[in-house]
Amino acid sequence: MLLEVKTTDAYRINLDTIAEYRHKLVADQRIQESASSILLAVGRQDTGDLEAQIRGSRHAWDVRVISTDALVRLMEIKEQMSDWETSSRINGILRPMEYTRIDGIIDLLFSTAKDIQTPDDEAPDQEAADDDVTLAEQTSTVFDHDRARAMALEKLEAHIGTVLKKKGRVFWGSADGRYNVVCLSSRPYGRDTDAPRFWYGVNPRHKPFLQDCEKGYMLFACGTEYTPVAVPTTEFLPMLTTFKTSPPQPTEDKPLHHWHVKIHRPGERAEIDMSLAGGRTDISRFVVR
Repeated sequence: MLLEVKTTDAYRINLDTIAEYRHKLVADQRIQESASSILLAVGRQDTGDLEAQIRGSRHAWDVRVISTDALVRLMEIKEQMSDWETSSRINGILRPMEYTRIDGIIDLLFSTAKDIQTPDDEAPDQEAADDDVTLAEQTSTVFDHDRARAMALEKLEAHIGTVLKKKGRVFWGSADGRYNVVCLSSRPYGRDTDAPRFWYGVNPRHKPFLQDCEKGYMLFACGTEYTPVAVPTTEFLPMLTTFKTSPPQPTEDKPLHHWHVKIHRPGERAEIDMSLAGGRTDISRFVVR
């Protein structure tokens, strides 16, 4: 997508010149013509002449206009998303489209509202409530998930030698697209303070983001006192069949909401609970120190 920024429509914009920028990029095979368009971001609302110029030209199907305020609001919404598919669909509204039938826009509004209302991070189930006598007391206190995630991401960045940028509520990735990270956090649970448990809800909507890169990580922030655990996508996704789910037996009418992931931290080690396979598996090699 080409981005042309103007603060006023006082001076007439030559759309042919802007279109030529795009054609050169297509000719140099830096972008695909079918997957690119032109977006004019303007700092003011007085864009009537510019809009009329676009509508009356051959560029009407290649060019759109957006205010900088609206663009910033759209970015803020994307940063709250935990569904990568919906987040990607938001990009689509910045491209020229046919508006005769608006079902797609309504679907996007509905899925966006639903996603923002869906919590991430901890997802303890009834087994946790029965097993941990301190659960009710601990969940009544405020836990800073943002701080826990920030600490975990800082360690992972140092480990892989790459700066990670926020791409959604729990999505981070490198600028070059090589690394994608889903980062979830949990407070400690359990009676034994020397070997606490941490609970996470991994959503099916996290999978496409983890797979859409060269190297993906499922990053688990274990409170703020323990070092995080970063499991590579290639190691983590095969584990999903061994975790309990909500609902316990997903159906078409009651689809899978999330997998329950429970990580134990005895000392400096880390073990993941393979509930359906029985027992735990040592994942200490994935602890980011």
